[in-house]
Amino acid sequence: MRRPLGKLPRPAGRVALPLRRVVSHAPLPLPPSANWARPVRAWPMLGNDQYGDCAWAAMLHAVQLWTANSGAEIVPDTACALADYSAETGFSAGPPTANDNGTVLLDALRYWMVTGIAIDAAGALDRLDGFASIEPGDIEGIKRAIEEFGCVLLGVELPESAEEQFDAGEPWALLTEPDAPVGGHAVLAVAYDAGGMWVVTWGKLQYVTWQWWQRYGSEAYALLRREWISARGASPSGLTMAQLDQHITELHGTLGLGAAA
Repeated sequence: MRRPLGKLPRPAGRVALPLRRVVSHAPLPLPPSANWARPVRAWPMLGNDQYGDCAWAAMLHAVQLWTANSGAEIVPDTACALADYSAETGFSAGPPTANDNGTVLLDALRYWMVTGIAIDAAGALDRLDGFASIEPGDIEGIKRAIEEFGCVLLGVELPESAEEQFDAGEPWALLTEPDAPVGGHAVLAVAYDAGGMWVVTWGKLQYVTWQWWQRYGSEAYALLRREWISARGASPSGLTMAQLDQHITELHGTLGLGAAA
């Protein structure tokens, strides 16, 4: 694998609010497809071709997607991604590079909620309101979260063939004889259809078949953002701001963060 990989395994016993608690009302039928990536002009690499900052790149891509859909796109830069990676993990770009060991996604999400991630050179911060875990095998849940909240943070255990398929412009699809994973990687899911989903990775959109995901997917998190709901009054299935705030308060209790802001 020529590109660095930076998603560390989820520690045993770490918990997060499950998505079924957030979308607990009777949701409307899912549309056959959803795509929130259309307004985005280009996806910056954010240093992930050189360093294992994939979690931080994916989270900044989420901010980019949300703001692009609101009509005021924020395009993050590499300095922001590396600053966040450094602050949470002790990474240093050097020279020489030090502590480029990757990130536990739950640690990155907690940091995003509590401290906030840098989104511009002036030091502006974006804070995540909350997140909810999705079982990797729950394809309908992943689709629901993309439709409801715009995107999903995913962890995958990449095989060598994934980089070869990416370089060839091919989907991540199972080989006749699937190869073993070589390391963890974080990507952002931004669209889906019947056959799979589109994720942002290494500076562009990559199609992932559901069969490939079921073999190599290891973590999935819906990203909860008040502005996403408030701009519409409710989510596509009718989740209101009051309901979302209740779930965010519950998440703060689960994570031991105290009262939600």
